[in-house]
Amino acid sequence: MYINEACDISKEYLQEEILPDIILYPNVGSRGIMWQEIEGRRRNTPARMMLSIFSLEDLFQTLVRLSGEYRWEMCRRVQGSRWNDVTEASLTSEFCDYAQFYRKNHDLSADAKEKIKLALQKAKNSYKTLFINDYCTWILFEGNGTPRLNKVARGILFKYCPFSSKIRTQMEQNPLYKDHLTRYKVHNTQKRKRYDLLCHKIQQKGGNLTIELIEYRAFLES
Repeated sequence: MYINEACDISKEYLQEEILPDIILYPNVGSRGIMWQEIEGRRRNTPARMMLSIFSLEDLFQTLVRLSGEYRWEMCRRVQGSRWNDVTEASLTSEFCDYAQFYRKNHDLSADAKEKIKLALQKAKNSYKTLFINDYCTWILFEGNGTPRLNKVARGILFKYCPFSSKIRTQMEQNPLYKDHLTRYKVHNTQKRKRYDLLCHKIQQKGGNLTIELIEYRAFLES
């Protein structure tokens, strides 16, 4: 949360890069553990993830799965008691709504609904596990230009877990991503304009842009 009383800015939310603390255990293991998404109550503290020094699983795939779990738990933390309330749009609320009511979703084909049913059974009806599995597919396959997700799941992940500009540029070659890319560009342009006005307001009143504002603006362009 960014506050600048001198420039009449009471509350603005910024995204900040916080890298996790990786705890290495002196053992042989086949999976990593996302221990906690933050330390204490402050939301800009590092997550804690545990890995075995001798890992039997591909390290990149392990970190992708841990990142998916982190995204889910961090969204729950930020949203609080309304983490699954679809009236307040968020990653967890929209995904829970999608997973819970997929049978009534007219944007899904019969084949897609059957695949979701099987995926939920495999995930033991855990929406969190279903999301983590879809997130891994999103990063490992869709990010390399290989569509594997259905239209609805892809839309949610594109909205809340977008790729970098380099990967998005590569995705433009595939018509499956055209609508998602268009929506993302419109939404991101609106964000950039809003924060440009915020920065202009601060500078007009003789204030200096903080490192958080500069880094967040760069993030919006990335």
